[in-house]
Amino acid sequence: TDGVLTWMNASAGSADGAITWSERLRITSAGKVGIGTDNPGTVAHLLASDCYLTMQASSASGNGGILFKDSGGTQNSVILYDFDNDYLKISTNDDTERLRITAAGNLKLPDSAKIELGGAQSGSGDLSIYHNGTHSFIENGTGELLIRAKTGENSINCNPDGPIQLYHDNALRLATTTSGITISNDLNVAGISTFADDVV
Repeated sequence: TDGVLTWMNASAGSADGAITWSERLRITSAGKVGIGTDNPGTVAHLLASDCYLTMQASSASGNGGILFKDSGGTQNSVILYDFDNDYLKISTNDDTERLRITAAGNLKLPDSAKIELGGAQSGSGDLSIYHNGTHSFIENGTGELLIRAKTGENSINCNPDGPIQLYHDNALRLATTTSGITISNDLNVAGISTFADDVV
């Protein structure tokens, strides 16, 4: 076909026997490369029942990765595996490291980088977890913050502009109020005394 380059091969055969060619690679007139497909949909398109892209370093201290550059050639992001230190990192924003997975499987983020859950993908998350270099934070953006020891059983409920509630076996035992705290059932002070419910 005009403007299309194809590479084919054939299995070994007998002399003067018919040859059956199999296409292995194609470059279309649009410059798209297909391996295992004669209709590549992107610049590089691989098709196989089990499809892997292998990048192998030739030295033990080498790295392997994918570099992302803008139209001016500036490297903005990278997905890199460091073979001698055995970690995978992802960088963004002028190649600044944002995430690392260590050889032990630990997920590491730099200080002040947040794990955000919920909300719009392009906006702030409904729940943020982060460390600012000095302190650690769990911040809730909407609804209540619930901490549960097991599925369906409340342990600590944090209500925005409202009470903090502590539970035992899913039963409310203590809650903060605008004037202090409310205790449900008895207050036991070890080695001192037991105060009955509603005793101030």
